[in-house]
Amino acid sequence: TWASSSTVAARRWFERLMSMHRPGAGIAGWQTLQVHDGVERWVEDTHVLSGAAGIALALLAATTPVEPRWDRTLLCDLTPRELA
Repeated sequence: TWASSSTVAARRWFERLMSMHRPGAGIAGWQTLQVHDGVERWVEDTHVLSGAAGIALALLAATTPVEPRWDRTLLCDLTPRELA
């Protein structure tokens, strides 16, 4: 079903996210990979879309039974809808 396959996908993404956590680096252990002129570097990033603030929101949404409402603002609300 949609719910079970999306749960599996979400868990895989969170496993990948947690594998990138580096205590003592960046902001609370989170950094963003930036590429400029072909040069890659890990930097501190506080932004909602690409940095620590967005990671915090995603982790909060994944660990609480309260449905997040911020995802609607970003147009990424993934609530299943009935097909017409």
